[in-house]
Amino acid sequence: MMNQLLANINDAFWLARRHISAELNPIPGRYGPVFSQTFQFLQQSEKWSSEELAAFQLQQLKTVVSNAYENSSYYRSRFKQAGVIPDDLKQLEDVRLFPIIEKTDLKNHLDQMVVQPFQKHDCTYVMTGGTTGVPVGIYLHKATEAKRLAFEWRQFTWGRYYWTDRCLVLRGRVVRNKLVQFDPVDNYLYLSVFDLTPGNMENFWQAIKRFNPKVIRAYPSAAEILGRFILEKDPDFNKEGTLKAIFTSSEMLYDYQKVLIEKAFKTNIFDKYGNSEQASIIGMCGSGEYYHDFQEYALTEVLDKEGNPVMEEGGIGEIVSTPFTNPVTPLIRYRTGDLAQVTFQPCPCGRAHRRIKKILGRNQDYLEAVDGSQISVAALNTHQNVFDHVQRFRYRQVKPGEAVIQVIKAATYSSNDEELIIKEARFRSKGKIEFCVEYLDNFSLSNRGKFSFIDRVQESREV
Repeated sequence: MMNQLLANINDAFWLARRHISAELNPIPGRYGPVFSQTFQFLQQSEKWSSEELAAFQLQQLKTVVSNAYENSSYYRSRFKQAGVIPDDLKQLEDVRLFPIIEKTDLKNHLDQMVVQPFQKHDCTYVMTGGTTGVPVGIYLHKATEAKRLAFEWRQFTWGRYYWTDRCLVLRGRVVRNKLVQFDPVDNYLYLSVFDLTPGNMENFWQAIKRFNPKVIRAYPSAAEILGRFILEKDPDFNKEGTLKAIFTSSEMLYDYQKVLIEKAFKTNIFDKYGNSEQASIIGMCGSGEYYHDFQEYALTEVLDKEGNPVMEEGGIGEIVSTPFTNPVTPLIRYRTGDLAQVTFQPCPCGRAHRRIKKILGRNQDYLEAVDGSQISVAALNTHQNVFDHVQRFRYRQVKPGEAVIQVIKAATYSSNDEELIIKEARFRSKGKIEFCVEYLDNFSLSNRGKFSFIDRVQESREV
């Protein structure tokens, strides 16, 4: 009783502070002048031609490289070792003269990478989630977040989402002592992604109907869970079209998830790729066909295993980024560990920004066969109907050549579904991996509420 009373008091104080903040500084002014200036600039630049975008990138790239060379001992040393100087940068393609930076470089040489002098009160230190196995820290300039937010809001406007529209949020927020929390200042309804269990879904559903959101911001995995429930509970949900868009990010969006979520919510998904290092932003437009590289934010390369640009239609490579928004810790040709599939087809939306067909996840998101070959998450991404009677699933591997498909059953699940799932998995892996099915009641999430589709565990070995 006392704990609940204290929680209610804390919530009341939190809301009071939010109201005061909103009265003194309403959105978008609350985001500050850097946000406003960047957002206004982006309204113009999104109409640029590909040539104008390239010219802007070259100008920004020269600034980043010169700043690093003049003010960072690490980059000055690396450039000298590579035999390059900023003046060698004549055109965008010349970026390939400069050395690639690894996550281990950032982890081991952060103090030498930051520019000098820099004031710590002008910076924020953040840590990545460590999903690549190499968690790293980085100093971000205080203006970097405002600029990132402006790019995010540009994509929001693509889905007709504006400052104080009703927004349902299913992300990593810890909703204290409850399942649902309403923020009347930003007009957000938060649902706890840590509690999306069958026993709680009816309560969530009633809260959503009362709130009647115009947009949803969610992890793909959370939107999938809610979408499955809606398809069973209310197949006619949103037939009036009051829900305008769903914005997903922070996890990979799989093809089957996109199909399921758009079917359940009867609206378009606007997926977005980004990372804690603020290296690149790539966002899906309303056409639903392609992502767009936000070229005003970073120079994004997609490179093959030999380090060359992927030039064939549908080719896959690693995202290597040179962001323009963080002068404190320059990242020049930074390997993100993420994979993308390129396309050179025009987008129906008419924007000239470079197109990306798919974001394919981390380059370590794979299952390992006995012969050492790697079956990527993209290859395992299967047709939806195989998992029609499953609430959620993921792969777990401890030993090469063997994997467990962990499944949370739906009410309609049968033994026949298990046979179909194993048959499809063997087909997708070309028979190189032996599968079995394990049944669970729930999946563990990261401390940010994120879901991992492939869980590869290092096999223990006796010494």
